[in-house]
Amino acid sequence: MTKPRVQFPDQNEAEAAIKALAQGLRLTLQRFPFLAGTLSLANRESGRLTLRYPASVSDDDMSKLMRSKQIPYDEKTFPYTYEQLRRDGMPSSAFHAHMFVPDDFADFPGIPAFGEGQVDFTKSDAPAMRVQACFIPGGLVLSMYIHHSILDCSGVTTFWTAFSVNVSKAAGTRELEIKEDFGTKRHDCHRRHPLLT
Repeated sequence: MTKPRVQFPDQNEAEAAIKALAQGLRLTLQRFPFLAGTLSLANRESGRLTLRYPASVSDDDMSKLMRSKQIPYDEKTFPYTYEQLRRDGMPSSAFHAHMFVPDDFADFPGIPAFGEGQVDFTKSDAPAMRVQACFIPGGLVLSMYIHHSILDCSGVTTFWTAFSVNVSKAAGTRELEIKEDFGTKRHDCHRRHPLLT
């Protein structure tokens, strides 16, 4: 699970940020629709997995794929502000997985605590991807989970590039160059493999 952190001083703009993130994710899923899918065990003996994903991403799908929450300052559970974390070099010890793991993982008993480790597909299916915006005092931690059988590190980098460009596009913060049009074409594998519904 990756957790990029950005300064976000005006918490009054949280709704606008959530909207831009959700629109950017929806645009990115046009190119990578399989990330909206669910992995399940196809064959118990071989351990082979199957991925099923929708032909189009509905609002209900989006409400599961992208969530947000506030993590307030608390002396015991989260005694940090973004500015303090920035000054301290963003220590990973401040970002405990139990606070930043996607909230709906509780619905998937096969996913280990905190979303790290091997999924037990005999207990449950697993989402291909989840994104959660966690607003901390003065900042935003964007928590992302993508099952490793779906994307490797190179694929995650490609996803992040497309996602960040599409969030910028949705927020209207800059114009895209032609080479940055990540939202209009389906991923090549979509043409090679039929959609599973």
